[in-house]
Amino acid sequence: MPNLPLTVAERRSEAERLIQIARRLLDRPDEEMVVNYLDHAIEALNMIEPDSPS
Repeated sequence: MPNLPLTVAERRSEAERLIQIARRLLDRPDEEMVVNYLDHAIEALNMIEPDSPS
């Protein structure tokens, strides 16, 4: 991956992509709490203003 500076939108998109991958890997019943935290992380990313300082 190149070391180019990413925009806020690109960083958020990448974070959301990685969270979605993690969610798919956590499929056991005892991992449900972790999946809930990941869902909250995505919600928090979506609550931040798009033009917030990085």
